[in-house]
Amino acid sequence: MHNFKEDSRLFRALGDENNLSLLAKLFEGEKEISTIENTSGDIEELSALQLVRKREENGRCYIRINKVGKFRAIAILESYLKTRDDIAACGHEEF
Repeated sequence: MHNFKEDSRLFRALGDENNLSLLAKLFEGEKEISTIENTSGDIEELSALQLVRKREENGRCYIRINKVGKFRAIAILESYLKTRDDIAACGHEEF
């Protein structure tokens, strides 16, 4: 079952140029937050959606893409784009 309110929040975040830029910067792996030119609001939004994960070590804060959130976002997008033909191809008859 879809949670349209929560799903739209995720899609809005992924449609934001600053958020996409931040995720692109994390493509190669974890970065120290102070080295990323981005606002803390973007980081907090993506963190709240579980798309990124923060950690602290020796007084420094690091950020990386959260695998759990990544797979959740992919599954949500896929759930909206799925068709009856897709389900039938997998051997399931009910929607």
